[in-house]
Amino acid sequence: MRWLSPAYSRVNVSETDMVDNRLMRFQKAEQIFDLAMWMQRRSDGVSLADIKGRFGVGHRTAQRMRDAVERIFQDLQEVQSDTREKRWRLNSGRLDRLIDLTARDLAALDVAESKLAKEGLKDDSELLRKLSQKLRTVMKPLDRNRIETDLEFLARSETFVARPGPVLTIADGVYERLKEAILQTKRIRIRFLSRRRERSEPVIEPYGFLFGHRHYLIAINPDKAPKMLKKYSLSGIEQVEVLPEHFIRDETIDLQGHAEKSFGIYVEEKGPVDVVWRFTSEAAPTADEFQFHPKQTKEHQKDGSMLVSFRAAGLVEMAWHLVMWGDQVEVLEPETLRKMVIPIRTIWPTLP
Repeated sequence: MRWLSPAYSRVNVSETDMVDNRLMRFQKAEQIFDLAMWMQRRSDGVSLADIKGRFGVGHRTAQRMRDAVERIFQDLQEVQSDTREKRWRLNSGRLDRLIDLTARDLAALDVAESKLAKEGLKDDSELLRKLSQKLRTVMKPLDRNRIETDLEFLARSETFVARPGPVLTIADGVYERLKEAILQTKRIRIRFLSRRRERSEPVIEPYGFLFGHRHYLIAINPDKAPKMLKKYSLSGIEQVEVLPEHFIRDETIDLQGHAEKSFGIYVEEKGPVDVVWRFTSEAAPTADEFQFHPKQTKEHQKDGSMLVSFRAAGLVEMAWHLVMWGDQVEVLEPETLRKMVIPIRTIWPTLP
């Protein structure tokens, strides 16, 4: 066995430390550049609280990052704000010559465009296609030719597996007009055909969208009490009329929080319940790769099984999902879901 001298060991440790320090400096430089691009992009400016939240740093580090942008680019301006919180932005054009598009950037746009089209969101897909064309237009010819081969290769190497189930059809212009109304906080009148084939033309206040195996508009009908968020399937909206009157948006409404109340799309009127599933020791490693709910907890048991717990509504969609796991999962809570799943448990040759 060959022994290394203390001096030799110290040299290697020192070289390792130097490499680590260089990597840290490089990562910090990337953060400063990312912050500068963000400050140029935001017309309302960026606050220290924004920097802390985006980069996961403390108050002093956020101050140093802001100061670094000011030192490097020398064009940082304070933006007037309605609050006491100070905000800063970088003048447009300071970073234009430093930003370089890559084949991966454009390929990511193409993939997103394709996915949106397959999901039936043609308006957003078309916007991404136009954005991709604009970026290609402003690129220098040499840069565009340089990445064209890589872009073609990436396009061939990425595709989507067809999902079972219906591909939703959204009437032309519906999604675009809904987004316009949401941005302008205007009431709308929709011509709607429910899944029970009942027609209606409610006047509603649109708040946002919920995307899943079906896509929904989330809105409030001001003529009905109590005022609650209601879902309208986008595929059932045949026509949208944006009305001239504005509505006052309820800022206490949290669409993400609303979505987290349910396992899927549907939220029962009875509200969320405590849910506990136990996956067998055979299925636990596979189940551990999934996130079943944003607020879930996992507990690995001594026998190799795993408990998954969360609080949500949507028992029907839970039952639909649990069918895929066959006899490899057991519902411990609630009893209602347990009774729904027991009759349809089966043995599958493979796991999801």
